Amino acid sequence: MANDRTDEILCHFDLVAEAVQSQIAQVGEGVVLSNERLGRIEARLDRVESRLDRVETRSEALESEMRTGFGEVKSMIKLSYVELEGRMSSLERELLDLRSRVQKLESHA
Repeated sequence: MANDRTDEILCHFDLVAEAVQSQIAQVGEGVVLSNERLGRIEARLDRVESRLDRVETRSEALESEMRTGFGEVKSMIKLSYVELEGRMSSLERELLDLRSRVQKLESHA
């Protein structure tokens, strides 16, 4: 009877060991699949990071170009104001000269 009990325990142990081995194998497969998925995600993140680096580089170049352009526009506006001021001064002098001439003509008439 002890022999039967021992056989029964050994049989039960074998069944439990097979079940545990099966579960371990499933966990191992899950780890492999997870690692593969993480690898794909890392590859995608690397591509995204690369694209972001290119966008950042283009953004910096655009910002630099805009700063240069704005500086040129400011300079042009300053020159335009200086030019307009000069023209206004010239017109004012001509107006004063014309007034003086008209007054002289009126006084002779």
